[in-house]
Amino acid sequence: MVRGRATGWRPLRQHRFYPGEAGGTARRRAAPDWAACARKNAPATSDSGTAFGIVGYSWFDAHKSFDAVLGQPGGFFFGAGGEFRFRDRIFVQGSLERFKRTGERAFVLDGDVFKLGIPDTVTITSLTFTGGYRFRRRSMTPFVGGGVGRYFFTEKADFADPSENVDEQFASYHVLGGVEWRGGGLLATAFEVQYTHVPDALEDGVAAAIRRTQSWRRRSPPEDSRRPLRAPTPSRLDQSFREGADTPTVSSAGSRRIAARFTLSATDLLSNASTVGSGEATRKI
Repeated sequence: MVRGRATGWRPLRQHRFYPGEAGGTARRRAAPDWAACARKNAPATSDSGTAFGIVGYSWFDAHKSFDAVLGQPGGFFFGAGGEFRFRDRIFVQGSLERFKRTGERAFVLDGDVFKLGIPDTVTITSLTFTGGYRFRRRSMTPFVGGGVGRYFFTEKADFADPSENVDEQFASYHVLGGVEWRGGGLLATAFEVQYTHVPDALEDGVAAAIRRTQSWRRRSPPEDSRRPLRAPTPSRLDQSFREGADTPTVSSAGSRRIAARFTLSATDLLSNASTVGSGEATRKI
């Protein structure tokens, strides 16, 4: 129904007549459901899974020892893992990382490092499990978490007696926090800081010597200990520090580890609701 005006016609109501209804009954056009549209266009929050690969650089608590034997205080490590997200907020993940580098056995005399020319290979494999929470944002997602793990450490030297090689494993604990940047595709990148503690690592060998280095630095070694040492092994290193000798130590993780890692993720393995993956860059202590 319309009403005439001097300037033209002004509609008062919009009617739609449907055939077959008595008297051509008119129905009013339904208004759009804007709330439903908003819900439809909102980001999906259902459960999803991701897989990721890891590459990074690690620094160790016994950095002087690693520098003396391996030629640098740390090294690159590689790994992979998987993550499951509940409503894109709570996450659980597991990862496996591996560090391996070959240097030379050495000893220190009056502050000078002498290489012995004996190849010494250090391998560290860490298996970790983490749980945490993600704070959803438009362009980036902060997250925090913590968990437990297991460190496997081996040290083998050519021409060494089997008793001088090391093959140990230790429990570990860690906390982490970071920020994830979301891209337009199925990949994402993040920066993560992680603190890892490995208690009682090599308690009867190298780690015991590492824990004595701070007290040793505050005193001069006795004169009778200033003598060349044989190619160091964990037990000899431990004994050397008890005598006060200036001998480098090598540890799997000591009691702490610092690392920076970058992770590339393939996302949406378990659900079509999420199209954003996670990447990580970690610093461990």
